[in-house]
Amino acid sequence: MRFGVRSRLLLVLVASCLLPLLMAIGAIYALGVIERERSVGMGLEEVARLSAERISITLSSNADLFRTLSIFPACRDLLSRASAKSESLPDEELKRRAEQIESRWAGLGEGDPPLKDIL
Repeated sequence: MRFGVRSRLLLVLVASCLLPLLMAIGAIYALGVIERERSVGMGLEEVARLSAERISITLSSNADLFRTLSIFPACRDLLSRASAKSESLPDEELKRRAEQIESRWAGLGEGDPPLKDIL
């Protein structure tokens, strides 16, 4: 099949217009993807930094409490016994017991069993 001069000229003109257009679209797409990844990465980095700060503040504010609790042998023994008992229980039973303790914790006095054993 023979192409005439007009056909060749038309083909060259179309190719010379489409090729830069396709290259520009590809470059814009690639740069857009890179910019989007960078912005999402910066957002996640900020969330991680804030979470680390909050954890650090929480741990440092409760460090004295943890040190105080670890000093008392009765507290250590109670926690060790409770931990040993809970290792043999299924997860559902542990969840049920934790919810039960949490629900009545606010109303406990110094003479009630969990607090009495600690104090």
